[in-house]
Amino acid sequence: MIVYTAILEDYDTLLEPRVREDGIRYVCITDRAPSETKGWEVLLTERTEAHPRLQQRSYKILSHRLFPESEITLYVDGNFELLVDPRDLAERYLADSDIALFRHPQRDGIFAELEACAVLGKEDPETLAAVAAKYRAEGLPEVGFLFAGGLILRRHTPAIADFNEAWYEELLQSTYRDQPPLGYTLWRTGVTPATIDKDIWHNDLFNFYAHKHKQPG
Repeated sequence: MIVYTAILEDYDTLLEPRVREDGIRYVCITDRAPSETKGWEVLLTERTEAHPRLQQRSYKILSHRLFPESEITLYVDGNFELLVDPRDLAERYLADSDIALFRHPQRDGIFAELEACAVLGKEDPETLAAVAAKYRAEGLPEVGFLFAGGLILRRHTPAIADFNEAWYEELLQSTYRDQPPLGYTLWRTGVTPATIDKDIWHNDLFNFYAHKHKQPG
């Protein structure tokens, strides 16, 4: 099993996983070598996208391209400190689905998330309004399908590879805020994730920390 994260432009401090046993690889993709690897394999990368957030999203979403040899991956944001054996998470949450996600901790619909991103200055409001108009025209429900993107547990089946590709293509065509394209792609493809029935910010699976730096957008 591979647990991985992506930290670009020194956005987060690499955190040491609590469980380090044979059979688990921890991989950090980064453009700046950390002073301490803390149990992670470090894969150095170069900037290929104009915006670091877009490049980070590509690593987050396209797990099957990054690790084609791995049956199961767990993506975690760089500000999450994993406290448990990730294989236990896979056994519990991938029993009936090939992807597991947390519900969004604050909102219950994609349109509400797009509006919040506009108010908070996360992306150009006109871009976000155009995305909302497109989703409404296609019939996306006002409520539901909004999940957090900080932790993504996946079994690498062909269906999940197709889902990842569809999610990434939607992100490129709409907004690099990953959560609205994620929910839209779940709805459009009919992929049903297992829901991790905890608060993503307060739980016994990992510790959540503020980001080290603030990125624009």
